Amino acid sequence: MPRVKRNGQGSSSRRRRLSLRDLPPDIKSLSEDAPLGAYLVDTVAQELFAVAVPSFLYSPTAFARLIRQGISVSANYSVIAARIDFSINPKWLHLTRPFFRDLSKIQALIHQSKSLSPLVQSSRSQMGGTDQNEHNLPSALQLISRVIEDQLRYRPQQKPGHHDPFTRAFIGKIFELWCDHVWVESLPRENRLFVSLIAAAWLDLCLPTQDHTGVRLQDWLNDRVRKQFPNGIHSSRLSCQERMAFNRTNMSSVTNAEQ
Repeated sequence: MPRVKRNGQGSSSRRRRLSLRDLPPDIKSLSEDAPLGAYLVDTVAQELFAVAVPSFLYSPTAFARLIRQGISVSANYSVIAARIDFSINPKWLHLTRPFFRDLSKIQALIHQSKSLSPLVQSSRSQMGGTDQNEHNLPSALQLISRVIEDQLRYRPQQKPGHHDPFTRAFIGKIFELWCDHVWVESLPRENRLFVSLIAAAWLDLCLPTQDHTGVRLQDWLNDRVRKQFPNGIHSSRLSCQERMAFNRTNMSSVTNAEQ
């Protein structure tokens, strides 16, 4: 993780993106058989277990193992997402860029022809040569222009900027894990617990960081979480779980109707 300049000299938003060179070749999986307390995530899992998980569902050790498993899956998924973004997407960008560039040129020529069309029609009329196709041409070009304008909305960005697909995917997958296991209506300091879990997982997985105490890492991840979930983790979780419950109800209704 790049350093942050303090005293107004820089911010986490100016960090370079995390590239594949920064990632270890293989993300290690957290052992589900390791004793409780072997990983930093175990401490956060136990704190979460005490305030948000009914004790009749899991034992503390079983819950910690579930969290370890989910984090390992999240990390490996995020590496795949990053490889796709950094390796495959640029190839597609190389292929599609000329296509969108040509569309832009065609669009410019169509706009240019609009100003010339009345002059051409006037010249043709004076020469006594008109046909129906000449009157249809402006309408056809206008239709093509609208189609091109719609296609240009999907033009890929030319520069990735500070795009960081690994961290975004990693945060997103851990959020899914969070929604699967945290079902209480109110959870004090939920944002802090969520960021603490991500920071602990980051260190347990030996992901790139220049500060092994986790202090600055947690500040950086807190900023990333805030940008990815602007409504906060609590509100985002409740919205996600409402959608999950709605989808389950609909699926149940469809299954019952088919039976």
